Amino acid sequence: MLRILQIANRIPFPLYDGGSLAVQAMMDLQEKIPSSIRLFAPNASRNHISVQNLPERFSQQYRLRTFDLNTALAPFSMAANWLCSHEPYHSIRFMQPIVWNELRRLLMEETFDIIQLEGPFLGGWLPMMREYSDASIVLRAHNVEHEIWSELATCTKNPLKKAYLSSQSSRLAAFELRLAQSVDGILAISQATAQFFEANTPKPVQVLGSVVTTRPKPDPIPPERLKQLSFLGSLDWQPNREAVHHLLESWWPELHRKCPDMQLNVAGKNFPDALMRKKIDGVLMHGTVADAESFLKSHPVVVVPLRSGSGIRIKILEAFALGLPIISSAKGVQGLDVEADVHYLAAENAEEFAQQCQRLREHPQLARRLGEAGHHFVSSHFGATVLAPKLSDFYRHLRSL
Repeated sequence: MLRILQIANRIPFPLYDGGSLAVQAMMDLQEKIPSSIRLFAPNASRNHISVQNLPERFSQQYRLRTFDLNTALAPFSMAANWLCSHEPYHSIRFMQPIVWNELRRLLMEETFDIIQLEGPFLGGWLPMMREYSDASIVLRAHNVEHEIWSELATCTKNPLKKAYLSSQSSRLAAFELRLAQSVDGILAISQATAQFFEANTPKPVQVLGSVVTTRPKPDPIPPERLKQLSFLGSLDWQPNREAVHHLLESWWPELHRKCPDMQLNVAGKNFPDALMRKKIDGVLMHGTVADAESFLKSHPVVVVPLRSGSGIRIKILEAFALGLPIISSAKGVQGLDVEADVHYLAAENAEEFAQQCQRLREHPQLARRLGEAGHHFVSSHFGATVLAPKLSDFYRHLRSL
């Protein structure tokens, strides 16, 4: 049995965002190897939750070790970092004494075979992990992080913000490369992500998508429900904030003009007050929803207008698993081997978005065909029976080196 220490930059709960879904899906997959799991995750102030209200699996299965950590964005420290440091602010926020103390204590108390970093941001502690553990250290790359910030800089018009984002992107690139060359292996969530690391490090790289719970074959969506559109995403993630503003300001007015009876439903974690107060004809702001799956089923046409980001969109996989039709930009389905008009409908601008919404509304059989194709795609590529052997082989290969 492999002893695994899973390190995340925050507690992966509730399951409102792709990051939390990806971390919990990984731990569910690790349990099928089999293994014993220990989750180390700060209770980060930007996503602070009540530990007492966590599901029992966090104490029983994941054996959570957590502590309060202030990760709030502070303008003064951001400015000081920009002017006086070469390290990315993303990682500097986690280089606090309490993290060192808690992680060191855990590594002295227990022995692990695998230490897995869920993303790079706690990677600054890797030298300490080496000092106190003989485990093989794995970076699970959900994205190529610096590419996200480079794309955001490109899309930003404010000169000062553009300069800041460009600077952070360059620092993140250097940080990611150093980390990739220092770990023992890399689990890449998509082929596109794997290609970046394969080109920049000799370390073993394994493509391993995020396991998605298999659902029964979906029932057809009633035609009247195809007037209900949804956008669901964590709104503390910059690409999602950019996407929802682009959707509301650019794409939605064209559709509402042509189809005034259609409704767009916007929901997500850390929903900004300013966005909640917006009054836009045909748009309903839901804020944080208690059950993401019920929200998507109630508003079954899933809209993914992303213009930046990398990795894969876990929410798209969840929508596929539910058999829901998706309208997405190319960036939204990046990293997935899916085909437009087979698995999803493609839209890159307001006119194409309106056309695709009208197609679904006028042809319910198209929504059914897309839903069935997406459901089959997820079952074939992201089921536990497909991914668990790959993960087990990768870990055991690292332990043999």
